[in-house]
Amino acid sequence: MCVFGGILTSIFTLAKLISWLLATHPIPVWSFFFGLIIYSVVHMVKQVEKFTALRILMFIGGVAFACSHYGITSY
Repeated sequence: MCVFGGILTSIFTLAKLISWLLATHPIPVWSFFFGLIIYSVVHMVKQVEKFTALRILMFIGGVAFACSHYGITSY
């Protein structure tokens, strides 16, 4: 119950701050979140004990799905 209380408190207290930061400083905010995602991927890849062709193929497929699903394009 304490975990959910902490989550709700952080959402309510930080929602306006994040909205304001996204409106006034979008590039640094998106860069921060992108950095968190990249670090998470690196951390998970380090935990993989053995790379197989299937795992690499699934990783590439997941990246391709994420890029197509969320409209990530190159500029």
